[in-house]
Amino acid sequence: MPDEKKRRKIGFWIFLAVIVLLNAALILAMQTQRFADFYCGEIAPRIANAVGGVMGLIPTAVCEISVAALVCFGAVFIILLILLIFLHKRAGYRRFVGGCFKFTALIAVISISSELCYDAAMMKSTPVGQQQTHDFDDLTALFNLTMTQINTLSAEADRDENHHLIRRTGDEVRRTIDASRKKLAADYPRFQYTKPPVPKTSVFSAVVTKFGDSAYFTKPWHETVFTIKAQRLGTYPSIFSHEYSHYTGYYREDEANFFAHLLTTQSDDPNVQYAGWMDIIGKLWDAIELDYFGHPPTDEDYEDPAFDAYCNSVVPYDDFLLYVGDLSGNYAKYHEEHGEENVVDEYKKEAELPEAAAKLIQKQGQKHFENLHAHLGEHYYDGVVQLLLDYYADQLEPYRTENLSNEKE
Repeated sequence: MPDEKKRRKIGFWIFLAVIVLLNAALILAMQTQRFADFYCGEIAPRIANAVGGVMGLIPTAVCEISVAALVCFGAVFIILLILLIFLHKRAGYRRFVGGCFKFTALIAVISISSELCYDAAMMKSTPVGQQQTHDFDDLTALFNLTMTQINTLSAEADRDENHHLIRRTGDEVRRTIDASRKKLAADYPRFQYTKPPVPKTSVFSAVVTKFGDSAYFTKPWHETVFTIKAQRLGTYPSIFSHEYSHYTGYYREDEANFFAHLLTTQSDDPNVQYAGWMDIIGKLWDAIELDYFGHPPTDEDYEDPAFDAYCNSVVPYDDFLLYVGDLSGNYAKYHEEHGEENVVDEYKKEAELPEAAAKLIQKQGQKHFENLHAHLGEHYYDGVVQLLLDYYADQLEPYRTENLSNEKE
């Protein structure tokens, strides 16, 4: 019997060592761009489709339940270790604590190696597109193109009797994006391997929102999880498509934003198309301000008459307050401007966090995104502007300011 126990103990550590070595070999192989491309293009999408399909059968976000359970288990495990000081002579208790330790070690190895593989694939795989050189006029033309699309689709989108945008449900968005990804599959084969996942609502929605996020994709569970707030935004279809792009193997944030734009704007639903254009306008304007001033603008910069003249030269919103309402779901200012009684949308609200906890979570979120920005560099979320400039390069001429001016004349 003792020999059998010894063999089981040795067998476990050999098994754990094999997992570590296999993942180390995978991470090492991922350092070559060729293998990283193969992994992202052929292996990751198929794994996501298989595992994500199973996870989609479970309505709750398994990743969040697992994390909560592991946190509780960790707290209990610390207590067990303390008690071991007093109960170390009891063989049964020692075996129980030893089993808990093995379980913790196994989960830690799987979680850490999965994250390292994800990061290696993200950083080493070939970036999407071939960067071109663009000037400030190109940026302005792209903004004009985007605003033209927003104004057109704002009028075409489905609205209720109060002029509120009729938001698409998760299932509706999923079906629409599934049709879009089939159109993109010829040029971007990864989309042929993965159907859009079942969207799940975050159990800790208020925490995720305060952290500064609206949704996330998790490995190794392969789930896409969304906050309550994100699901009521007019840009929800774009947020969904961003996470689906990660799910498909496009791990960089700029690329996920880029494919979110293509998946939404090439759909057959005006409301989903509208979401795709709305989602990039803020990033475009931030890029314009940064390029114009050469630094993040200050209050004094905004008082510059030349910049004010520039702002008046670009395509304006047909109805700015309606757009603001479409983004947030809050149409109070729109109704006030039109002398109407505000009609409040009925939607599920997020829970309020205690002030101290909210500040702590917000601070940690800021640090996280600062570190992520430093890590990704030009492939951070705002890098999508460069990809869009490349993609729309041959469509910008009619939207240059001088051509728009001539058209008005």
